[in-house]
Amino acid sequence: MCLRSKIASLCRMFGQTPFLHSFFSSIYFRQRTLRNFYKMKAMNPIASDAIDAVIDALDNLDEHQYEQRMRAFAEAQPILFAWLNSESFELLTEDEKGYLTYLSLIIWSAVEKADGEMDMVDEESIGEAEEKNYEILEASEGKRFRERLDTFFEAYPQEELLAFAEEAVLEDEDDPESLVTKEGREALFVSLKTVIDVLTE
Repeated sequence: MCLRSKIASLCRMFGQTPFLHSFFSSIYFRQRTLRNFYKMKAMNPIASDAIDAVIDALDNLDEHQYEQRMRAFAEAQPILFAWLNSESFELLTEDEKGYLTYLSLIIWSAVEKADGEMDMVDEESIGEAEEKNYEILEASEGKRFRERLDTFFEAYPQEELLAFAEEAVLEDEDDPESLVTKEGREALFVSLKTVIDVLTE
């Protein structure tokens, strides 16, 4: 499946708000009950070839298999997945919203493959990480957007995942038909950095 086909499939799966509300309400209590039993743990850096392997594996899935993988992500990380599909991203284009969820699936899959079963992320952790990342970005003094991201790499333990997020957002930055608009790239990068933070720290 090509990227735009994946995004279209994603929109068909999770584009309806009533479905999202029903799906996440059914597992929210389970998440609230279990999360206090998990402990935070550091994990080894994920290498670029591990990320590439995940991308290759997703590229080889048919539509049904891809949908199954996305549902596995949603069930493993219900609060994170709900946030990715929330009104917080209403200013993004539909393609950007789908792209954000697709990239987050890659990140989650890479972390899962490297670290096995993960802690379920809670809403508070997401909010704290997102706020911190926006503060870092706003404090950056770089002139170009790419230069403003340099500070995120300083002593960051998951450098390859962060580089993946950076390149995904900025790969076609000079192309007027790029999937990511200039208006959307800041929110996309901060959101991806937030996803990496809460899944690996």
